[in-house]
Amino acid sequence: MRETLLLTSRSPDETERIGFELGRRLGPGDLVALIGDLGVGKTCLARGIARGLEVDRRYFSSPSFIILNLYPGRCPLYHVDLYRIDDPEEIEELGILEMAEKGVCVIEWAEKILHLLPSERIEVRMEWVDELTRRIELTALGEGPRRVLEGLRREGFGD
Repeated sequence: MRETLLLTSRSPDETERIGFELGRRLGPGDLVALIGDLGVGKTCLARGIARGLEVDRRYFSSPSFIILNLYPGRCPLYHVDLYRIDDPEEIEELGILEMAEKGVCVIEWAEKILHLLPSERIEVRMEWVDELTRRIELTALGEGPRRVLEGLRREGFGD
C-alpha cells in the first residue's frame, strides 16, 4: 500500500512544524527516510520530528560526524546521517537498522541505502522551489505509515 501527501514549506520554521506534526504521530518501529540535496532542510525537518517525539531541544544536533545519535523522548529517536558514508554496506555492519526497531529511526541521505531499508517506511523527498520554499513529498509505504499520513491529512496538511 502506497499513499502520498504533498506539502509546501515557505520557511525553516514551517519545515520544522511539519516535522513536529509528523513526529507527534510516530512510534516505536517507525522509519522515516529523508531524501534531498544538501541544504534543502532535512535536518530542520528531523529537528521538528525530535520535538514531536518530546526530545529535549538542547540535545538535538545533526550527527554529520557521528553517523548516529540516540535521543531519549516519548520513545527513543535514532537519528542517522549518512552524508559521510560512501559504502552502504557499512550501515549493515553497524546494525543501525536493527537498533532502530526499538524506537523511531530518522535517516538523512537515505537514498544511499533505500535498497537496505524495510519495505514499511515513510519516504520524505525534499526539493528546492526557491530560496525559502521547499516542496515536501511524503510517501507512506505500508499500513502503519499510511495511518500516519492520514493523521496529517485530517489535521489539514497537504494536497
